[in-house]
Amino acid sequence: AQQLEPKLYDGSVIQKNGTIVIRDSEETLLLEDESRSKMLQKQNDPMMFEKKTELSAEQAFWSRYSVNSDEPNLSSSTTIVEVPKELPKVSMAVEQHCVEKSKFQDKMNDVLKENERLLEQAISADILNIVVYANVNYACKTVNECESCVSIETELQKDFIKKECYDTLFKQYTTLKKTLYLFGERLKSLSGNLKEEKIKRELEEIETINIELDHRVTKLVAENEHLKQTYKQLYDSIKSSRVRSKEQCDDLIKQVNIKSAENSDLNASL
Repeated sequence: AQQLEPKLYDGSVIQKNGTIVIRDSEETLLLEDESRSKMLQKQNDPMMFEKKTELSAEQAFWSRYSVNSDEPNLSSSTTIVEVPKELPKVSMAVEQHCVEKSKFQDKMNDVLKENERLLEQAISADILNIVVYANVNYACKTVNECESCVSIETELQKDFIKKECYDTLFKQYTTLKKTLYLFGERLKSLSGNLKEEKIKRELEEIETINIELDHRVTKLVAENEHLKQTYKQLYDSIKSSRVRSKEQCDDLIKQVNIKSAENSDLNASL
């Protein structure tokens, strides 16, 4: 018998089993002929072509070494190689590896899908936080504007107090003017008892004072009307602005509370 070190199918597997003995005998030749006949019968069977299935490792091994019927018969010097017993085990191991690989691929796909879902949730949470932060900033800005309106309203109230003082002074001036007029009339009635020049001088002074007072009164009346219109416009503007700002603040605070609750629920789900 001749000893060879074959490299069929998987050399590393065959090497573990040691060397393979190849027998040159009539028995092996008969077995080879019988095996070849069976393979040729299966190839010529029409039922074999109706449904093709994937060959196993053992069938692939035998089909590789099968020849057509046109080939000449083997000579007596032909050597037959025995198939190692580990070949079916290797085939089963390969099939098992394919199954495990498919399962692992399915698990990897599930993990990737889950990671993508979590990433989308995280991005949604970040966008929600940005929107809530912008709304809170806008609400704070509106509150600051409301505080500014309140300060302006306080200043206007002080101006209204000054206006009331002005009205009081104007009434006092009107009363004083009437008194001066009566005093002038009184002086006229007493002019017979005083020197004419002195009385005339005093009357001129009184008339000058009256003219100056008239100018001041006219100017004060115009300023008073202007202040009334200005204060009225400012008061109406601040009143409407305050109402509008309060409504916006209430609406924004309500939206912020709703967004905060949704954000808390989302964080809890994450």
